[in-house]
Amino acid sequence: MEESEIVRLSKKLANASALSRREATEVIKKGEVSVNGEIIKDPAFVLSGTEDILYKGQLIKEKVHHEYFVFNKAKNMCFDKKSEKNRPSVIEIVQKTSSGNFLSVHPVSDEMCGLLILTNDADIVTKFEKKESVVKQLYELVLPKETSDTDLEKIKNYLFDEKTIKCKHVNVVRSDENITLIVEMYGFDMDLVLPYLHAEKLEYVKLDRVYFGGTTKKDISRGWFRPMTKQEIILLKHFYNPPPTKKI
Repeated sequence: MEESEIVRLSKKLANASALSRREATEVIKKGEVSVNGEIIKDPAFVLSGTEDILYKGQLIKEKVHHEYFVFNKAKNMCFDKKSEKNRPSVIEIVQKTSSGNFLSVHPVSDEMCGLLILTNDADIVTKFEKKESVVKQLYELVLPKETSDTDLEKIKNYLFDEKTIKCKHVNVVRSDENITLIVEMYGFDMDLVLPYLHAEKLEYVKLDRVYFGGTTKKDISRGWFRPMTKQEIILLKHFYNPPPTKKI
């Protein structure tokens, strides 16, 4: 092992705690640190990197530098594996610039496209795994321009069915190319829409998430990403919390 690769106990403790290097050296000498169950009083003790280190009975873990990205996912782009057309996955693209273990904050299905929030902050991911989380989302459901008014009403009725979708508002925008339903919602049930369209044999062009909890994918090329701004991270962490559980 080269000198630059050697990790000594005092350095490991300082990096993984609020202690300075000098303070870490002192507590080790006092016998307050154990390595794999054995008290070690030598601050220069060399670690292999696989040891369990306890300080005052608490397992010491390396601090993780949290990263947050906004990704503009393409339709039929897989999250963590290459697609059938050998297209790179979301994770493969992000890991070209960062080697973190990234997860998606409420992921969309491979068939859907649009905004993803990627982070190695497990607390944030866990927070939004709860289905009752209150967060505003905007989706664009793009339909062929030939879609009949009957089918359009059928889709809107499904979106407003409180038993399945927590939709707040739907705005219909027509153009020469297609019909777009701009769907505002505060739940996590939009991934039920495509299975419904398939079951009813209703054609669609794409289902695109364009907004999530104060964050948009504006100016991000399809299939690429950017770091989240400080304000976006604050919103994500502190202003979108699950409602309190009702007591029975």
